Amino acid sequence: DKRRFDTLQNASRNIMIQLWYPGQRTKTKAKYILSSTLAKHLITSKYYGLDSSILFNLKSLVTNSFFNAQIQPASEKYPLLLFSTGLGVTKANYTAIYEELASYGIVILAIDHPYTGVTVLRNGKVVSMENLPREDFDQMMKDNLKDISFILDQLNIESDLSKFIKNSIDIASIGAAGHSIGGNLAMEASIVDHRIKYSINLDGGFFDHMKPKTVNSPC
Repeated sequence: DKRRFDTLQNASRNIMIQLWYPGQRTKTKAKYILSSTLAKHLITSKYYGLDSSILFNLKSLVTNSFFNAQIQPASEKYPLLLFSTGLGVTKANYTAIYEELASYGIVILAIDHPYTGVTVLRNGKVVSMENLPREDFDQMMKDNLKDISFILDQLNIESDLSKFIKNSIDIASIGAAGHSIGGNLAMEASIVDHRIKYSINLDGGFFDHMKPKTVNSPC
């Protein structure tokens, strides 16, 4: 997002995304963790206190999905669900959820919000909650809400994202979902961005600044 400058990255704010969708088979199954850099970081950082042998084996784990597949043509367009991670959680942790929903005909757009989960940027740098310039969760929420709106903006302009999925999704059926702080984010996104028609809050609580607000869409 070139409109926002990230002082820690010393560049525009980079938002990494990953798509899961009903797709055509290819020769290559997708790995659970696509980035070797991320796999190494999880091991060295002792991710969520997991045993190193478990983390080491994640590198070779293969999913039930196909890598770089074409979207499966369908008579009706697919709904789109934007998914945000929990605090300090890599998006790979939600693979089973992505695959399950995609198998029912939903396009999942998994978002790596910088300094919220565990993100590998395009330059290979790993950023996570530990890199947050200050522990200001309200500011984190504001930044992440802007991430969601920025991503949706890409559907309305000539972008790599719009070229790939715009003709396959129903823009009237866009929702936001997330786990923990990502669940909070999904609910608030449905308030601040009218393009989001529903939200799914998995195990997220409430922040004080949400008290005067009203969620007027299904949650």
